[in-house]
Amino acid sequence: ASAVQENECLENPKSRDQPGMPAHREWERTVDEYLSGLHSRKRDKALINLALLERIYDYLVKPSSTAIGTAQFRFWARRNFALVEIAGAKVVTHEGVPVAVKEHIYEILCMCHLEAQHAGRDRTCKALRQYYNWIPKELIAAFVKMCPTCKCRRTGGHPTMKHDPAPRLRSTSTVLNENVPP
Repeated sequence: ASAVQENECLENPKSRDQPGMPAHREWERTVDEYLSGLHSRKRDKALINLALLERIYDYLVKPSSTAIGTAQFRFWARRNFALVEIAGAKVVTHEGVPVAVKEHIYEILCMCHLEAQHAGRDRTCKALRQYYNWIPKELIAAFVKMCPTCKCRRTGGHPTMKHDPAPRLRSTSTVLNENVPP
């Protein structure tokens, strides 16, 4: 994406919406709800934003530097991440796969969910793990649940269907008793 396209996306979040996928604003609310539901100690590292990724990268480039973060941060970064050269660039990875950055998770999930052909959480997760890591399964499940294409498939082509999809049949005895004269 060009700098002009990225600026347009930042100024007009609706332009980030992908056809057949959840609306970007709705996704952002879901991420905010997810993060606010976490314990404060886990919230900062549950999703890696660009600033945190930069700090992790800086530490991994200079592991002997004590000026980068706290000792606890350095231990966490050393234990969870590594630098791997991919296509001529050093990339922060977790378990050998590049780390997904919070600011790009929506686009990543759209790509992987489309690649999985709207097949559900597990197939989307499998497609995602080929390319990226550090996206919680709960968020993947929420994304799939919000997907309008998947909603349409689940409800037989009616995305806003709220009625009971299987109406209850009255028992045969009730029907027989109604037809018998008193």
